[in-house]
Amino acid sequence: MRQTFLRLGQAIYDQILPEQRDIDEFAAQVEIMVSYPGFGDSCYHRLQELCARLSQDRAAADMARLVKTMADLVELKGQCHLEAREQG
Repeated sequence: MRQTFLRLGQAIYDQILPEQRDIDEFAAQVEIMVSYPGFGDSCYHRLQELCARLSQDRAAADMARLVKTMADLVELKGQCHLEAREQG
């Protein structure tokens, strides 16, 4: 999951549309992750929404929205990991 997230972030940072396969792979990894309770559960729904938005932004070739969506994902990742540490 980490490697896929890094590939997405690097492409967007470089102002290149990320590969759809990377977005699909990340979304599939997210779906597996959210099936496990106790690792930032309150973030799961928002994470799924952002994955869908990432795919929509890519389909629209909207780099500005991709940058925003990625920033939202990075922020949510921090919140989710903090919550998981507090629960564990």
